[in-house]
Amino acid sequence: WYFKKLIHDVVKYLKENNITDVVMEDLSAFVKTFIKNDEFEIKYSRLVRLLRLSNIKNWFNYQCEKHGIRVHLTSPCYSSQQCPVCGSISRDNRKNQEEFECTECRHSANADLNASINLRNRFMSDALKSELHIQDEFGRLIPKKLKKEKIKEILLEYV
Repeated sequence: WYFKKLIHDVVKYLKENNITDVVMEDLSAFVKTFIKNDEFEIKYSRLVRLLRLSNIKNWFNYQCEKHGIRVHLTSPCYSSQQCPVCGSISRDNRKNQEEFECTECRHSANADLNASINLRNRFMSDALKSELHIQDEFGRLIPKKLKKEKIKEILLEYV
């Protein structure tokens, strides 16, 4: 119930502000079956199933579709490691879970905000949009099946 209420509030905000498109990471390719949460001593994949967190994406998509908002998916590869200012991609750019600081240009930001800017840039750039995605019949973007190395090459090409 709580998650559905939050989704309702987000979709209401999107609608009130005439936001017609949302870009999200497609995390379906990343199954964290072997990674264990130390706090709960349980694998993340099991934790996600127990909390029914995978349904959140479905609920969000359904509510957005109902209100005429398109949800686009993009690959999560390098979204948290790329600098939106200079384009540098490095694991060292992500200092920790909360902080991003580019090793090249020293741009710093909240890591989640930085990743969201990179996702927006993938949607706003016609070149990145066509190189990284295919469009379905409703105009929604779906990530192409590309290897991480190819994605990195494309991202660095269109800096």
